[in-house]
Parts: sequence; C-alpha cells; structure tokens
Amino acid sequence: MKKGLNNVLFVSALLLISLSPSLGQVHFKLGPMGGMNTSLINTNLPYNQQVASAGYFGGVFGRMEINKFYLQPEVFFNSKSVAISGNNAAGAYNVNFDLSSYDLNLLAGYEIKKLGSIANVRGFAGAGKSFQSTTKVVYKNVTFPEPNLNDGSVNGVIGIGMDVLRLTADIRLQQSLTNLYGNNPQQLSSTVFMFTLGLKFF
Repeated sequence: MKKGLNNVLFVSALLLISLSPSLGQVHFKLGPMGGMNTSLINTNLPYNQQVASAGYFGGVFGRMEINKFYLQPEVFFNSKSVAISGNNAAGAYNVNFDLSSYDLNLLAGYEIKKLGSIANVRGFAGAGKSFQSTTKVVYKNVTFPEPNLNDGSVNGVIGIGMDVLRLTADIRLQQSLTNLYGNNPQQLSSTVFMFTLGLKFF
C-alpha cells in the first residue's frame, strides 16, 4: 500500500509542476474526510434480488488548487456490504458480501460555478485502486466461489461537490473496472455510491 500511495503522490507532483507555470499560483489544502456509502454488486452469477447495506469510509485527502483547477490525492478505509438472494433446487439461497479495503484515488477537478465569496460548485473525475483489507463471503444453499481479491481492483471515480469556507462535501460514484475474480470466468465488480464530508486545513 505504501508503494501505491507514493505513486499517487508522485503523479500528482508531476502534474502540478507541469501545470503551475502556465496557470498561476498553487494553493495547498489538507484534511480529514469521511462519509457513508451504499453498494451494488455486478455479477454474471444468477440471483433474483440484491440488497445493499449502509457502509462507511474515512481517511485523509490533499488538494492542490491552480485557479479553477485542482488535483486531489486521497487515501481512506472503505467498508461496504451487499447481499444477493435467489432460488435453486435446494430452495432459497443468499450470499452476503462484506468487503473492506484501503482505497487510493487521484482526482482532477474544476470549479464549475462560484457562489459568492464563500462557496463554489465543482465537478471531478479520476481513478484509483482498492487494496483489500478483509473479505467475508457467507452463503447458504448455494456454492459461491470466494473472490480473488489479493491484488485489489482498479476503480473509476466521478462526482460533483461543493465547498463552503473550509467545509467540503461531494456525491460520487466509484466503479470497479477490473474483475474481482481475476481471470476466472466468473464476473464480480462493485458500484459504490458515496457521500463525502471533509475539512480543509491551511
């Protein structure tokens, strides 16, 4: 995980150095972030119903602002839970996924509109990787393979947010772009909807 964080910071620094001479003065922000999430599982394995439980996440973010543009590396612990159910020859079955990971993201954003002197609306997109911390798959009346999550998953991120003074908030979608079963024919990926709150220091 340390190597992944170093890579994110290195890429951020390179982009910042390349952009700063042409765009203007750079402002640095740093602070805690956290919030709630809800998840969906995308799979080619058969099921009839899916129920998402509320999850949570928390960590830290940095922000490097250049006029209306910004880069935001972030690292956080992410806990999510989903249950799927259906029917087979053995009767009703269910599978519960409890997935926890350390997520590294690098986001690029733009100030869409300024709201007076204290607030703004911004849009952002980026990519990252989830390094799995714990995996628990509990199933009943069905044989369900354990996901191969040792290598984590690559994610895409898109969202919209607002800053009010030092408070920052956003709504985002984080989609895993790689199969959590690795190269196996089974398909498993997650779609995570997240509500984030943060506090900017400096």
